Amino acid sequence: MHLPADLLALLALGEDAGSSDDLRHLSECPECRSELSELRRVVAVGRSLDPDGELVPPAPEVWDRVLAVTVGGASGAGTTAESAAGEEGEPAEPPADETPRRYADYLRPAPEQQGPGSTRPGTPGGATPLRPDRAPVRRRPVLALLAAAVALVVGIGLGLGWDRITAPAVREVARTELSPVGPLPAQGVARLVEGEDGQRELRVDLDEPADVDGELQVWLIAPDLSEMTKLGTLVGAEGRWLVPPDVDVTRWPLVDVSIEPRSDGDAAHSGNSLVRGELPA
Repeated sequence: MHLPADLLALLALGEDAGSSDDLRHLSECPECRSELSELRRVVAVGRSLDPDGELVPPAPEVWDRVLAVTVGGASGAGTTAESAAGEEGEPAEPPADETPRRYADYLRPAPEQQGPGSTRPGTPGGATPLRPDRAPVRRRPVLALLAAAVALVVGIGLGLGWDRITAPAVREVARTELSPVGPLPAQGVARLVEGEDGQRELRVDLDEPADVDGELQVWLIAPDLSEMTKLGTLVGAEGRWLVPPDVDVTRWPLVDVSIEPRSDGDAAHSGNSLVRGELPA
């Protein structure tokens, strides 16, 4: 079993989501880590969009190809946009036992069924199912990417608005190199960025995922190590977290990535740091 697409989407957004078992699976599963990396690129692109720019809807044939991949049938039917379309670009009539697979067929009644009180053919009561009953289809990375990308845009199941996705452009406020604290040869970089709305975000990038027995937690710590605040969990080699408005980074300039025992129930710092760096004032 792999992690569900909605959990990967939350992690890509920088949310502190997932159980200890989920994070352990992610640290051990190359496929899930690869999908998370792809989703983070989707988020980066979405946040780089101009809120005042015009969004151009994709052509119908793009959705046809998406449907061909996602619900195209595991039995080898392999319907494509071209084979499903008639000469004039209208949906071709499917066989009696076949559900229409063009995008348009999922959105509007067939031409002969249009009119007041009309319903779509294909199932009892006339409703065409969004996902027809089929043999199980092998999980593909593109499915997780598609599901999460759609969720990011429309907020399905995530409760996110468009303003969250299209975050304003950011500027780098401070940067520090992350150097190893213990015997493990980990290193990376931490960047504090700020949006046009004043919202701050800490971004941590390790050179490569750390092979540790436990979870990685990201902290901001005072120079004398007397005070600290936890920002979230680092999964893989990169992550980003919103810095609360009441957190004074000049008071807690140390960026620390700690190794925490899994599910020990202790929210305090373990005292076992992987890397650390100090953000300049």
